[in-house]
Amino acid sequence: MKKTQSFKKNKDGSFTISVVITQTQLEKQQEKTLKSLASTLEVEGFRKGQVPLDIAKTKIDPSQLINESIQEILNGLYSDLIKEHSLNPILPPRVKVLPPKDKNDKDFAVELSSCEKPVLTLKDYQSDIKAINAKGSIWTPDKKGESQTEEDKNLKRDQQIQKTLDTLLKLSDLTLSGFLVEEETNRKLSQLIDQAQQAGMKLEDYFKAKQTSLEEFKKNFKKQLKNEWTVNLILEKVADDLKITITPEDVEKNIPENAKKTADRRLLAQILRQRQAIEALQKL
Repeated sequence: MKKTQSFKKNKDGSFTISVVITQTQLEKQQEKTLKSLASTLEVEGFRKGQVPLDIAKTKIDPSQLINESIQEILNGLYSDLIKEHSLNPILPPRVKVLPPKDKNDKDFAVELSSCEKPVLTLKDYQSDIKAINAKGSIWTPDKKGESQTEEDKNLKRDQQIQKTLDTLLKLSDLTLSGFLVEEETNRKLSQLIDQAQQAGMKLEDYFKAKQTSLEEFKKNFKKQLKNEWTVNLILEKVADDLKITITPEDVEKNIPENAKKTADRRLLAQILRQRQAIEALQKL
């Protein structure tokens, strides 16, 4: 059976795959799921895991059995589908069950939507950054002839880094997919709802207290999200151009002993690589 009913990929990197789950597929998976659920079921008169399937079925919520069966089918299908279409999604798929075209049709279609990493376009930047570095390397003492303090050096370095990033942003172009913006906005809104509820507030009251609105929040968050993605991808591109690599040893050296078990080494490696990219830009 052909897994994909339809496939659409947009220019912004988002995509939607439509698949059909047949009644036969669902029934076979339900048998497997029922056995799995029954293995942890506790029913009086039977040992745990020894409940007969016909009895277990009467004790398990039918919607739970169907939903978990569908999820298991989709997990296997999705993995195959992204390989079939050479996709590299960065977010879990959004699942939408479509209504059957015929009310007597026992098969049903499911839409799986996600997106790939945004594609950055970055113009030649090295001459612009060299000009910033040349200008920033000139230090002029004040009239009293005082030398440059450590505070002055740090301030100057921060200003130069900001000028560098601002220049790179002007030389770049990035389009975020609507899917990515929507998913990240909803994730952030869920966090805000939790914060508001903990404070005994509704989300509307939260926005009023912040002197903003839902529409204004979405607008600003989209701008912030695009800026964060752009900066991260710029530094990734610079690190690639300058052949910057981070070894496992580099990562381990930057993890405190009390955080060895819980540290996100992948994230730390990314941060270290970005940091080295900024340092390398300052030396151009």
